[in-house]
Amino acid sequence: MSRWSFWAVARRSNRSRFKDHLRKQRWNFFQGPAKALKEFILSTGIASGISISLKYWRVENPEDLYDQALQFPFEKILNSEHSLRIDSATKDSLKDSRYATYKLKDAIFDRFRSKGKEPPKISREEPDFLFYLRSHSDHAKLSLGLNTRPLQQRGHGRIGGEAPIREILASALIRYSGWDAKSQLYDPFCGSGTVVVEAALKLLYGGHTNYRSLASSLPFQKLFGQPNFKENLNLSSEIKIF
Repeated sequence: MSRWSFWAVARRSNRSRFKDHLRKQRWNFFQGPAKALKEFILSTGIASGISISLKYWRVENPEDLYDQALQFPFEKILNSEHSLRIDSATKDSLKDSRYATYKLKDAIFDRFRSKGKEPPKISREEPDFLFYLRSHSDHAKLSLGLNTRPLQQRGHGRIGGEAPIREILASALIRYSGWDAKSQLYDPFCGSGTVVVEAALKLLYGGHTNYRSLASSLPFQKLFGQPNFKENLNLSSEIKIF
């Protein structure tokens, strides 16, 4: 069974699901079989972003980054009809993040041209694919985001009040409250309704809180296929949330 490596932006991850787990600041690194990873990614409510590790290079300067990236088969991930954005936060051997971004972009475009293909487009606002470039010492890491917008937006377009609680915190409160998704849930300090909306999403999508956020994600579809709404539907008219 396929095993992939992922990074999640979260204060804490569910370590019991995966043997290989490493926590570094806000990033959680984990590996596991595809089926378990898919379930975790769809259901985690406390991660604002999840990316899959693509490549780890040794680089001494931006030219090394270009040469290494030029060998990577980007054409197997996206095509000329797609758009991309690169998020770079580099240091040490790649001191200038902006210049590192340009070198990686040039490598991607030149890779496509070397294969006789038109390069993809650049989109700053709503790209189809979001690449992350990070570096430390003489190493650079390339990963691909499964979400191009923060997962805590949940895809439902709700606009909160003046000072709404964050969705990932609301999800954590529900998790550690011990709510079993079968009994009634009552929030006496409802406010903009973030807690009750999080609870409703867990019921609506059978625990797959991130269903709407990832349903249109091309990277997620390439890895796991299209999430099936009917399989996730788990409603009960007897459960009240207020």
